[in-house]
Formats: sequence, C-alpha cells, structure tokens
Amino acid sequence: MLVLLSQGSPQRLDQPLYTPTFFVGFVYNFLIVLHFSNNVIYSLYVTNEGGSATEVGLFMGLYAVAAVLGRPLVGYLIDKRGIKLVFILGSLTLALPNLGFAYALDSGLTPLVWLLRLIQGFGFGAHFSASFTFAGVIAPEGRRNESMAMYGLSGMVGAIIGPPLGEFLVTDHGLTWFLYFMAATGVLGFISILFLHDDGPSRASDFSLRRLKTLLFSKELRLTLFLAMLLAVCFSTPNAFLAKLASERSVVGFGLYFSGLGVGGIVIRLIGGKWGDKFGLRRVLLPSFAAYGVALIVLYFSHATAWFIVAGVIAGVGHGLTFPAVTALGYTLAPRSLSGSIMAFVTGMMDVGAAITAFALGIIAESFGYGIIFLLASSGSITAVAMLYYSMRVRPEQLHGPTAQDAS
Repeated sequence: MLVLLSQGSPQRLDQPLYTPTFFVGFVYNFLIVLHFSNNVIYSLYVTNEGGSATEVGLFMGLYAVAAVLGRPLVGYLIDKRGIKLVFILGSLTLALPNLGFAYALDSGLTPLVWLLRLIQGFGFGAHFSASFTFAGVIAPEGRRNESMAMYGLSGMVGAIIGPPLGEFLVTDHGLTWFLYFMAATGVLGFISILFLHDDGPSRASDFSLRRLKTLLFSKELRLTLFLAMLLAVCFSTPNAFLAKLASERSVVGFGLYFSGLGVGGIVIRLIGGKWGDKFGLRRVLLPSFAAYGVALIVLYFSHATAWFIVAGVIAGVGHGLTFPAVTALGYTLAPRSLSGSIMAFVTGMMDVGAAITAFALGIIAESFGYGIIFLLASSGSITAVAMLYYSMRVRPEQLHGPTAQDAS
C-alpha cells in the first residue's frame, strides 16, 4: 500500500494538503467522474430500447432514488468501517452493471435492466458520499473549502473529457462500446483505490444515532440540506435531459456543454478555491447559485452548439463554487465521528433533488417538450438565492471555520 488515510482527529493547520493520499484520491475521483459524467447518455440507451420520455425520466430518476435509499447504509459504513471499503463498493457497483446493459442491449427495458440501474445508483451514492468525506478528512484546519474545491478539480477534468468521449463512442461505435468503456473506467477506479491504506475511524465508538438525529434537525444543517437539494435541481436537469433537448433541436455536439462546464469549473476553482474559507460560505454560495440559474435560462433559449458551450461555462462557474461550498458546509457542521453519515445525508439530498427533477420534468417534457423544463429548473437557483439572502439578513455575521460554531 502506498498511502495512509486516517479518519481520526482533524488535520493540523500546518499539515500540507497536497500529499500522496490527496493524489491517490484525485486519480480515483477522476476515473469515477469519467464514468458518471456520461450519465446523460443513458437516456439514449432508454430510447434505443423503445422507452418514452416518461420512461427516460423514470430511468434517470431511479439512479438517484437508489442512491438515496442506500445513503444511510453508506454513511454508517464510512463511520464504522472506513472510507476505502465504500470506495471499493462504489466503483464496482458503478462499473459492473454496464456489462449487464450490454448483454441486454436491444432486448427492451426488461426487469434486469431496471435492477441493474438500481445497483448502479447505489454505486453512485456510495462514491459521492465517501468522496467528499475523504476531501474533508484530509483537509488541514481552515482549508476545508479549498480541499473540497481542489479535490473536485479531478471531477471537473473528468467532466471535460467524459461526455464528448462518450458521445463519440455512441455515434461512431454504438452503445455496446460505450457500455464497455463505462465498465472499464469503474474497474480502473477500483484498482487505483487499492493503493489507499485506510486505518478506518479511530473513534468508531463515538457513533450515536441520537446525536445524528439531533444534528439533522438543527437549523444550520436544515439550510445545508435544502441547498444541496436545490443544487441538484440545477445540475441534474442538463445531466438527465440535455441529450434529448439537443436531439429535439437538432443540435450536434451537446457534450461540449459539459466540456464548457468543466473548463468554467476548473478556472473558477483555481481562482476562487479559497474564497469560502476566506469570506464565508454563504457569501460565495449566493452569487454562484445565481450563475447556475442564468446558465439554465441560456439553455432554454439555445438552438446552437455555441450557446450550449456558453451555458456550460456559466454553469461551470456556478457549479465550481456551489458544490465545494455546500459540501464543506455539511462537513464543517459534523462531528468527526459522524462525518460520513452527515455527508451521506447532504449528498443524499442532492439525489432527492435529482430524483424529483427527473420524474417531474420527464412528465412535463412528455407534454410540452424539453425546452421548457430548463426554464422551470432555474427556479431552483432562484429559491436558493432567496434562502441564502434571508439567512444572511437574519444572521449576518461571517460564519466559517473548522467547527460547527464557525460554520457558515
């Protein structure tokens, strides 16, 4: 084993962030995001199997539902058994269902296909929860937002490469080769994480369901959970429906939206990765949610590839700031013995938002087309901006730091 990860006490202020442990996790996250950034293309799989717009929404939403249902188990496993085990479960359950999809190709939406989608959704939830718990665990004190942002750059790079590559594979080689590629990325992620030696939680006995319940009902965490759900409305709408919007409007190269998102996210994180630690997380979240709303409105009006790219860059700026800030806020509010469970609930609320978005907007698209749903999704960002503005008016002091008392 190459590197050591400990879920014990928080890292010291003078401890470096960019260690071998960081980079093993960075590579793993890149490979897994290379996989799930192509989730948008699975809507084409449903269409290939004869599915309707409603079934596209159900298939995409089932992924998120499975992730939500698995979250309590995932959080418990992180806190009691360690991050590495959950990374292994996540990578394999994301990868292996693709072989089943390839086997069942052109056989219709059989029960096997829906079961495999459930398994894949669990894998996504496991990876998502463990990944940003990992980023919080390795962060030195006072650098949590920076750790979330810089670790997340691996995902942004994956988002740049993944969808155009996936679109190329589907267009030039067919769904079978696309599915084999998806399986390969997950298996490579599994291999990479084997180099991480995880000591596991050093204070597992501190795990308390009663304490977890108290935290979940606290005012600060309720705000975080709602923001996580609204963030999911913003990012899951293009993930689930952009391929169908592009097809409806005869726009080629829709994957370049995700490349633009990746570029915008990388640039803003390199520039503003420390802003949340410096200025307070709510002050960063308010304008970044607004940027996401603008991106969705641009997509509503877009009928050309160039405007898809513009929307992607704007969304990248929004996502590049909102995602690390929301996850940093959740981790900051959690005691170390419950960090995995709290992060499972924060990321689980993102899945709730994604599931509701996929189901509801899929039904609306059936009757009114795919364009209008992007305008409707922008209401998620507007709601988040209003909640943040109210929160800052009621409690205007700057609130950030490594403890719950300093969380913003």
